[in-house]
This record gives sequence, structure tokens and C-alpha cells, in this order.
Amino acid sequence: MNFKNILLITTTSLLGLILLISLITLGILVYYKPRVLPNSYLGNQSIANLSTTQIEQLVKSNYQPQAIELIYQDQSWTWSTEQLGLKIDPAATAQKAINAGKTWQGYQSLTQLQTDKQIPIIYSINQTALASASAQLADHLWMPAIEPEVTLTENQEIHVQTGSQGQSVDTDKLIQLIDHHLATGDSSPITIPVTHTDLRITQAQVNQAAQRATKLQTAQLTITADDQTLTWTNQQLIPLIGFEDNSYRTTELQQRIAQLAATWDRPAQNAIFKFDESTKKVKEFHPAVSGLAIDQTGALTQLSNTLQQLEQATSSATLALEYTETKPDITIDEINDLGIKEHIGHGESKFVGSVSTRLFNIGLASTRINGTIIPPGETFSFNAGVGEITAATGYKQSLIIKNGRTVLGDGGGVYQVSTTLFRAALNAGLPIDERRAHSFRVSYYEQDAPAGMDSTVFAPYVDLKFTNDTPDHILIQTTYDQKDAFLEFDLYGTSDGRIAVVDNHQLWDQTPPPPDLYQDDPSLPTGQVKQVERAIWGAKASFDWKVTRDGETIHEKTFYSNFHPWQAVYLRGTDPV
Repeated sequence: MNFKNILLITTTSLLGLILLISLITLGILVYYKPRVLPNSYLGNQSIANLSTTQIEQLVKSNYQPQAIELIYQDQSWTWSTEQLGLKIDPAATAQKAINAGKTWQGYQSLTQLQTDKQIPIIYSINQTALASASAQLADHLWMPAIEPEVTLTENQEIHVQTGSQGQSVDTDKLIQLIDHHLATGDSSPITIPVTHTDLRITQAQVNQAAQRATKLQTAQLTITADDQTLTWTNQQLIPLIGFEDNSYRTTELQQRIAQLAATWDRPAQNAIFKFDESTKKVKEFHPAVSGLAIDQTGALTQLSNTLQQLEQATSSATLALEYTETKPDITIDEINDLGIKEHIGHGESKFVGSVSTRLFNIGLASTRINGTIIPPGETFSFNAGVGEITAATGYKQSLIIKNGRTVLGDGGGVYQVSTTLFRAALNAGLPIDERRAHSFRVSYYEQDAPAGMDSTVFAPYVDLKFTNDTPDHILIQTTYDQKDAFLEFDLYGTSDGRIAVVDNHQLWDQTPPPPDLYQDDPSLPTGQVKQVERAIWGAKASFDWKVTRDGETIHEKTFYSNFHPWQAVYLRGTDPV
């Protein structure tokens, strides 16, 4: 037999074998198409060779939704199916079982037919309800692990807290266990997975910590950075003692240093200048201040080393923290280089009838901006210029508009300042980058201007921003007359010949105001009623703004406002005097 005949016989045999395997595979495919493959299980029940209808009936009969039982030690909880919105899906489960393992590769592999296949029970559950129940359970079982600590009592006695063990529920693992029980039809109670954290120290550690604390009982540490100074006595030093090989509590040290940085760190502050009309010169208003940033990583090492020195029988020590200093962009030396020489813009507003707290806040906010310098090309932010508006920064409570009502809040009246500055920026022809009108027409803003000439702010979400696109610096100067309830903003710089025009004021779609509103005011005597807001119709408003230079338009915009109807507001005195 020659080679060609051998090759022909071999090829024919292989083709026959392939055909036989294909026929067997096709037969398996046809037979098991409506049936579950062998060695398939639903829970602990075999479902091999069952049809879709048979599996659905099996699920309906044996796997109805059941309450979830959870246990931990001698405690137990039950979550009902109604609470969790738990439902079993027989049809989806049957379809999952019929399709399991039925890939072409699966049919070709005889081992696939012999491999056990666990078919999950398909269910649906309210994930929000499950997460809520799990969170409540975790809160119930949670116990904080208390860190060991050395303290000094008021009687100067050393006390060592040995720490305690804490526990918490592993909610991710709990959800996985619940899913496994539901998918396998397991109705047995679920043991809640709880992890423990043990921070307790040994008696030897207690003794060592007490001995170290004795060395700091008379110690004192002075900490400095630039011109800042702080002193820690034994009451602050002893709690820093750690419990591992003469260490210190790193987390506590980091927190202390972070607190120092939060108090002492500061950005570089440019010199603030005031324009003098008589001399046409800029003179110092507030000096420049260098920025300071404590090196917190280096401070951790410095503090640890200094504490070790104090433990070595040193009664006191001084620690000069390392820090980075940043120079301001504008200093006194640059006064003559700023190009501030003429008046370029003006804005004003009246607010007759404002209560005393509102008048105070207007004056305070305007002084925070007075004298500010805007370099060429930079954008001025009202929120950044004024700073935080809270009682802690000096503002008083006055009426503000919040959620459609007039209520007492910190800094009422600041919007009068942003509105006045907005008008000054418009008249100076500076591009307005961000401005939002009030939601309601407020009488204060319309005492000397048409509706829509206002600008509200609400840090950090709503701001008034404009850019100095002139060739030189711009100085902001304010004039505040509390007696006559009058505020002015004047902008000084170098004119580049631009002319700004505000005109074509429009008002339309007016809607009637709601009924009058009366509010109690503890600053007024009982029986006195004072109107602070007049009823104003809602409306849409607009005005055109155009800036030209040498006949060419460089900025042009129409500003729109959409005011809701606003009710009359009366303050009703509640102070018995």
C-alpha cells in the first residue's frame, strides 16, 4: 500500500469520526433543547431532564418567599418578605435552568454533561429596603473600639485608659450571605458576620505609659511658626504618649498639627491701596502679608523628637515649626507701577427703610472689598473678596430671602453690596463673567434703578464675577453712608477709551403678588409694625449693555431677569422692652 492510499484512508476515517461526533452533538442538542442538562440542581433537588413547565411548578411548590432570619449570639431578627419586597420568579428560574451549560463547547464536552450545575433561584428584592435594614442592624450591633489613652486629672493624677474592644457588622458580606441563601433556597438562620477590633493594652504597657507620663507632669512646650505662638502644658502633652516602644500616638499628633495648620496657615495677601483724589496717587491701605504653610510632614517628626527631649528630664522646650513662605504679588514697592490714575466706573444704590442689622451688614461687607486691587487679566470674585458670611466673621442676623420666604439669616443685606458693585462694573465696561438676578423683585434695589439692575450671591454656588480686561490694575473704593442709606462703588484705573451704555430697559409678563406676610421681629417693641417689603408683581425684565472703543463694539450683552411675584412683608415687634 503506497503513501497516497494510506493518506486517503486516514483522511476518510477522520472525516467519518468528525461526522460521527457532529451527529452525536446534534442529537444531544436536539434532545436537551427543551430539557435541563444532567447533574443540574435547584437547591438540593435534582432537576435533570425536567422541562420548563416542570421547573416552574417545582419552584412554585417548594420555593415560596420566606422571611429572612438573622442571628448573632443570643439575639435574633426577622425581616419579612413584605418589608424587603421579596419575590421569587419561577419563569426566570426555569429559563435559567434550561439554558445552563448549553453552549456549543458545552455540548461537545462530555465532561460538561457530568459536571454538577447549581442553578440559582431567581428573585427580586427592594435593594433600598435591604440596604436600610442592613444599616439599622449594623448601627444596633456597632460598638466603638476605644483607644487607650493617658490623661491627667484636674488633681494632677495620671490615669491610663486601657482601651476596649469594638465590633462592627460586615454589611457587604451580610448582603452576600443573604443572596446565597435566597439563590439556593436555604431557609436556615443567617449568622450575622461581625468583625472585632481590639485596642486593649497589657498591664505592662499600662505601667510603662504611666512611668513616661510622670516625666511630663511638669513639662511645657512652646510651639512657634513665624509670628504665631502656642503653649502646651502637661494637660495637652501627656495624652500624646503612645503604647508601643516609647512611641507617640501618631493619629493624635497628626490631628494636632492639622489643627495648627488650619489656624496658622494663610494665603499671601496683596497690599491693598486707596486712591487719593487730591494727589492722584495710590497710598497704602493695608500692608501686604506673606503667605504661610506649615510643613505638616516635617512637623510630625519635629514634634516627636521634641517630646522625647521633654521625657529626658527637660522641663520646657520651644519648637519652631518649619513652614513655607510665599510672597504676595503686589507689595508697597510696586505702588507706582500699577497704573491707577483715573476714575473708570461708578455704581450706586439706595436702601432707605432698611433695619439696623441690615445696614450694619451692608457697611461691613462693603469695607471687606474697599481698597481691593484687581490686576489686569484677572477675574474678581465677590464671594472671595467678601469672605465667609457668618456670625463668626462679624455679620448680624437680618432678613434674607430663603426658599421663597423672608427669614432671619446671617449677613442679610450683603446682596445690596453685590448689586451696587455689579452696576459699577457695568458702567466701567468690564465683562461680566457671572451674575444671577434675584428670584423676586426687592424694593431696595429699585429705589434708584429700574427692575433687573441687581445681582444676588450665595457662596459657594452663586457668585458675581467680572474680569479686568484693561491694560492696568483697577482699584475698588467704596463710600458708605449709613445715615442716608446710600452706597457707592468707584473703580479707578487707566481708561483705554471704552464707553459703556446701559439702556433699553424692558418689563413684561407681570403677575400679581401673593397676600401680605407678617413676621415676628424681636428687635422691635411689642405692638409696633414695620413694613420692610412692599408687594411687587412678578415680571420678566431685561436691559441692553454695550461697550465700544473707537467706534468698535468690544462687549455687548442683554441681561435678563425672571422675577416671581413677591408679597408685602411686615415686621411685627415681639420685644417687651
